[in-house]
Amino acid sequence: MIRFYKSKGWKYILVIIFSGVTYLSLAQVNHWETAIFPHDTCTYHVGNTAPDSNWRLQGFDDSGWQRGPGGCGYGDGDDGTLISATLSVYVRYRFAVSDMTLITQAVLHADYDDGFVAYLNGVEIARANIGARGIEPPFNQPSDGGHEAVMYQGILPEEFVIDSLLLSNTLTTGENVLAIQVHNQSITSSDLSGNFYLSVGLSDAGKYYQDVPGWFKPPVIFTSSNLPLVFINTFGRFIQDDIRIAAQMGIVDNKDLGRNYLTDSLNNYDGRIEVEYRGSSSSGFPKRSMRLETQDSLANNRNVGLMGLPPENDWVLYAPYTDKSLMRNILAYKMGEWTGHYAPRTKLCELMLNGSYEGIYVLTETIKRDSNRLDIAELRPQDISGDQLTGGYIFKFDRVDYLGSWKSRYLEIPGWIFWTAYQLVYPKPALMRPEQFNYIKDYVHEFETAVKEGDLEGPGSRYGQLVDEMSFVDFFIVNEVSKNVDGYRLSTYFYKEKISKGGKLHAGPLWDFNLGFGNADYCEGNLTTGWAYRFNSVCEAGVPFYWEKIRGSERFVSLLKDRWKELRQGKFHTDSLMSYIDSVANVLGEAQERNFKKWAVLGTYVWPNAYVGNTYQDEVNYLKRWLRLRLDFLDREIEKMEPVYDYQALVNFTPQIYPNPFTETIRIKFALTRTSNVYMDVYNALGQRVYATGLGTHKTGYNEVSWEGNNDFGHPVPPGTYFIRLMKDDSRIASARVVKN
Repeated sequence: MIRFYKSKGWKYILVIIFSGVTYLSLAQVNHWETAIFPHDTCTYHVGNTAPDSNWRLQGFDDSGWQRGPGGCGYGDGDDGTLISATLSVYVRYRFAVSDMTLITQAVLHADYDDGFVAYLNGVEIARANIGARGIEPPFNQPSDGGHEAVMYQGILPEEFVIDSLLLSNTLTTGENVLAIQVHNQSITSSDLSGNFYLSVGLSDAGKYYQDVPGWFKPPVIFTSSNLPLVFINTFGRFIQDDIRIAAQMGIVDNKDLGRNYLTDSLNNYDGRIEVEYRGSSSSGFPKRSMRLETQDSLANNRNVGLMGLPPENDWVLYAPYTDKSLMRNILAYKMGEWTGHYAPRTKLCELMLNGSYEGIYVLTETIKRDSNRLDIAELRPQDISGDQLTGGYIFKFDRVDYLGSWKSRYLEIPGWIFWTAYQLVYPKPALMRPEQFNYIKDYVHEFETAVKEGDLEGPGSRYGQLVDEMSFVDFFIVNEVSKNVDGYRLSTYFYKEKISKGGKLHAGPLWDFNLGFGNADYCEGNLTTGWAYRFNSVCEAGVPFYWEKIRGSERFVSLLKDRWKELRQGKFHTDSLMSYIDSVANVLGEAQERNFKKWAVLGTYVWPNAYVGNTYQDEVNYLKRWLRLRLDFLDREIEKMEPVYDYQALVNFTPQIYPNPFTETIRIKFALTRTSNVYMDVYNALGQRVYATGLGTHKTGYNEVSWEGNNDFGHPVPPGTYFIRLMKDDSRIASARVVKN
């Protein structure tokens, strides 16, 4: 039985069913050859005028066209034939097929500037960055935007797999024509180019064409996966950076059945999206991450639950490329979740983009204010006073983005190559009122000032009043376990709730750990020893000053030791972490083989790999080995960790006496620059001493003592005014007038 399946926005797929089992109609490929190289002889027409309407057809008489090597263009030095400046050029390549039944697969590789449409015997087979599929652009239509050719930079061309059914219905025995129209983004553009390779999969061992280029890899062809399958169709439009384009997305996710077939109905999502490329240092990789928004047919936001994740409309398809374990982000976010804080949830999947296999991707929740994500208060434009003004805010410390950014008054980092700043994430900068921007900016400055001045010790400190201390401890732990070279200084998120809901500043959620866990060869990121928060001492890392100051406080050290012990007895136990890594690797077992056929990076250095394994298992083993050693280091170092005191801060510290007035107990917080014996005297309003005691030896740093309101005999003193004097070996520490109610 033969069936044709079609879903909204998708091409027909030929499926043959035998005894209830579904197979793609794909014959075995014996080997690949290239029928057309870019600089093969072609005929061409410079698009100063429209070509004949039949120009792309097999039987068109092109004897009136110019003739020369292909790759017609100008500007980049990669052209076979130089032409004058133009908005378009039309190219025809002829090639012979002795027996069309021997060609079972075909792929077009394109390196172009700026857009193109390719036809095989008059039928469209590929398009990028110009117009809508099926509509031939006129000669004077510019491309949809800029697109740089990449092969002259040492980067591989884009791959367009030709649909097998279309190939069998279009290719003929005898002469065939590959016709291509290349379009520039403007007549004044400095470059235009189009270099195309047509390669075919042959079913026998015969020699018919030329050897494939050295960089050629056969397209990955498969029928099913244990991972969900994501299909994105841009209808020939090129996905751009920071400019979303409309596209169609479908997802096959047979959770209960265990297998997802390319021919299955789109049962998890089938609808419109807008999509753009994302990433900073990763933007130069051929495998690109994407940010997408699910929408209804009218382009309105549409909240949907993809692959079992809670409903929302903003998502990231993260592309692990330099991370050859394919799981560093997944692992870090899971560790964040285990600490009890919100962290982005993830789902592994495989992506087909415009019919071409793109490998393993990680569907990831974006960091966003939402009841299903970071569940903090909504901050509306009218919320400009009172409790409503005090939350919720989401911002990050990252490379500067001028809209909604502010630079710390304390962060001057000589030589730091990136100008880093705080950047508002929510509310959107364009919608933020000045009162809101100034509020969060001033709050962060107050936090930084408290740390700068060393007011860090205890819940009564300004630091303790301003921040959620455990969120900073847990954020510190995950960044240090991973030794994330981007930790603390890039993609570092914070959020703040309203005062009525606690009102404190939180560190997190976690984001971007692909260069963690030993995957970076700079800033000592490969070493299992050393501290990420101290990267400024080993390279110009740009870690904000307050992380080292916070780490040096007694309060933080105490909380860190207790929390580390608790986590290491639970989810952060070495055996638990190793088991989790193995479970992810097991899920990736079959799909990783396809991924690394598509992206042949195993055994090859990809910036900034600190380790290069020859197999996927090598990469997983390295991750596990590195993590074991890192955990051992942290076990030793956290156990013996001591506070680090700022001598000048100790000298300048003003003793705190609270509460005053008091009813039963009054506390005195003070600082010592060296270990000393401490004494207390208490006098009544008549100058009579009512209480005197030695308080023992107190260590360097911040200390706290108390008076229970008793006299020397242990009886409560009556209400009234008293004078407390606190002394150390050779001088007075503090004195104050207090009132007992």
